[in-house]
Amino acid sequence: MLKIEICCCSVDDAVQAYHGGADRVELNSCLEAGGLTPSIGSLEVAKQKIEIPIIAMVRPRTGGFCYTHLEFEAMKRDTYALLQAGADGIAVGILKENGMIDTARMKEILEICHSFHKEAVCHRAIDVTPDPIVAAQTVAELGFDRILSSGGKQRCIEGIQTLNEMYKCLGTKIEILACGSIRPNNLAQIISQTDIHQFHMSLTSTIHDTSMENKDIQFNGVSYESDYKQIDCHIVREAVKIGREQFHQFCFFLGLMAGIC
Repeated sequence: MLKIEICCCSVDDAVQAYHGGADRVELNSCLEAGGLTPSIGSLEVAKQKIEIPIIAMVRPRTGGFCYTHLEFEAMKRDTYALLQAGADGIAVGILKENGMIDTARMKEILEICHSFHKEAVCHRAIDVTPDPIVAAQTVAELGFDRILSSGGKQRCIEGIQTLNEMYKCLGTKIEILACGSIRPNNLAQIISQTDIHQFHMSLTSTIHDTSMENKDIQFNGVSYESDYKQIDCHIVREAVKIGREQFHQFCFFLGLMAGIC
């Protein structure tokens, strides 16, 4: 069954994703920094407003995935707090200085998740490891439930071969969630080139906040602080429609070929 996961940065994002027909939400903060740990408040309100699973990001800062002792202690506490607040799973990625999976720390987070009977997801830290397929095998052996990956490339369409190899090697052991610049205009093409049936997308439109108009002060060094991105339920609905149609066509074709054989 095809699943569409929407990467969200707020409660409003999560509500838009839900009304657009998404199957699951990944809740973050600060998507412009690649996604950081969301607040407990945003998770609690989102859980009240939507009826699909919410995976919460646990990432304490930008700048890579090798964390200090204190950062890791905070990550474990965040994991407990988010799961206690109702998260259906945790997305996390922890690497060693050499870029390899930090199996000891990842296992600790995994064990916390599974103690709550919730999902443990390895996020795109896997895409910056020396060999994403080897890293995926390591994560699967640890017992993670799902891997979020673009196949080690910036865009899914560029990493589709690696993703397909990953799925071929591990598809029965761990779920593969494809990501990386997936949009309604390329989703059908991507589906047609892979057996993967889960796709992670961020489908936004620009919202204008008038409270910052005509102000000389800048808080993050850019001149367009009045604009921000928000998930657009109409774009989500379009992607879900395209994805379902393409996936059904693909399944029909497979069934037809099986009948011929």
